[in-house]
Parts: sequence; C-alpha cells; structure tokens
Amino acid sequence: MEAKTFREAMSLLAAPLSVITTRDAAGRPWGFTASSVTSASLRPPLLLVGLSDTSSCHDAFSAAREFVVNLLGEEHTDIARTFATSGVDRFAAHAFENWPGTALPRLPGAHAALRCRLADRIPVGDHQLLVGLLTGLHTGRPGRPLLWHARDYRTTTPVPPAAVPPAAVPSAPVLAEQGGSQPAGATPAGCDPADCDPAASTPAAPHRAAPTPAGSAQAGPAATAGGSR
Repeated sequence: MEAKTFREAMSLLAAPLSVITTRDAAGRPWGFTASSVTSASLRPPLLLVGLSDTSSCHDAFSAAREFVVNLLGEEHTDIARTFATSGVDRFAAHAFENWPGTALPRLPGAHAALRCRLADRIPVGDHQLLVGLLTGLHTGRPGRPLLWHARDYRTTTPVPPAAVPPAAVPSAPVLAEQGGSQPAGATPAGCDPADCDPAASTPAAPHRAAPTPAGSAQAGPAATAGGSR
C-alpha cells in the first residue's frame, strides 16, 4: 500500500494533541507537537508517545531520561502550531515553567501535565515509541481538547441525545397489513439514529495544514513536528 493512501486514511482519525517536552544535559529545552499519544497500562501507569526518526527532537529524546506530556486544549492552537514548526525557537513565544524540583519544562495552562520516566524505547518502522512510566501528574482547568483531524485543528462538540423511539403503534387493521402499507408513525425495522463526527488532527498548531504531529502516521502537526533546533 502506498504511504500517501495510508496517510489519507489516517487523516480521518481525530487525534488529541499534546506538546512533549524535555531538557537535555546541556540545559536546552526541547519539545514537539504529537498526535500519537496513548495510555498503555494502568498498573503500572504507562503511556506511549510516537516520535519520528527524522524529528529534530529525536536525539534529545533518545538521550532523555524523563519527559512531560502536556495535554492541549482548544485555546492552545498557537502553541501546537509553533511546536510543529521546524527552524524556530519553539519556547521563545510561550511561557513554560519547570516542573517543581526539576528542570523539566511544563506548560502551566495545559489541561493536564504528565511527568514520565523513560521506561523503554521501541523502534517501529520509521518511528520509535517512547514508553513513559508516570511519576507525576498535574491537572488544570477542564475544557475542550485540541484535536487534529482532516489536516486541521478541531475541538469537540456535544453529541445531541439519541432520539427517543416513538411509542409502540397499535397493530393496524388486518386489511392494511395484508396490503403491505405501514401504519403512520411506525419506524422501519433496523433503522438507527445517525452517527456523528470533528482535524487535520487539528491543523494542529504544528500545521494541521502544514506539518504533522510527531509520531503520527496521519498528516498533521505531530507527523512532521520536530524539536527545537
């Protein structure tokens, strides 16, 4: 299967965006926008982060012992876009603070920030999966998430409650049943309520229309995002 075809299909999968951050041995901060982040285990608490082998953050995260997953909200589009753009100082325009007692960069306004110790690094095709063991957690103000879907930034909207099926309709006269006509108000068997949906994994700050979130097969921010250069 062609990579383009696969990317097209994966662009239809809505993915929440996060900014992954760390600091190298020289004290320099690194970070990228990712759409490929998922929980892997509850006991112990583990999560996975996909990172492209061509990301500018690759070496920094390969050597890092810890990193922070900052979950973004709809108000963080600019941050997502910045951290998905190569060749810029990603930390210059946004206020980060250190995780208490460490030098790990943390986004103060993140919906949640998860501090992780690198438990494993697994090569997978042209990416590597960073396996993080949760060692700290900070939750912020709840809100709507920032998503990457159809190569654009999106967020969620509540799905209307399912329609209440009409009350059972009394049996129609035998004559009507034999004629094949359906009693008014009856619902054809097998009919279900319509389903719904939301971009470019959010043209996520990284580009939901330009770069793609690092560690993601779908086109979007994380897919092409790298680290600070």
